[in-house]
Amino acid sequence: MLIGLVAGISGGWIRLGSPIIPLAEAGLNHGLLMVGEFLGSLISLERAMVMKKKIWLIIPLFTGLSGIFFLINLDQAGMGALLAGSFGLSVIMHFQTIRHPFFHSILLYLGAVCWFIGNFLA
Repeated sequence: MLIGLVAGISGGWIRLGSPIIPLAEAGLNHGLLMVGEFLGSLISLERAMVMKKKIWLIIPLFTGLSGIFFLINLDQAGMGALLAGSFGLSVIMHFQTIRHPFFHSILLYLGAVCWFIGNFLA
């Protein structure tokens, strides 16, 4: 997650015109690194930790690997990992919404589904 955060912030600086940072890939994939890798990993890690079976911890691994793939210019692999991670978060949120049908759970579930649809259409 830290790599994604640093790369995403670096990408933002590159998009603003900073000539100091040499990661051109970070500038091109700034949105994917910040939303997909950093926030996606953070939220899916938080949600996976409360699940009973720890196999769900593979979901944040997918979103974390997507950032590494984007930084080494493997965009198709990065999108595949991001798609798998967003689908996994949607499944986790589905189970958690069934178990705790509160407004905030439903809102998180809809957000995860929208994130998956957005990644699918990209």
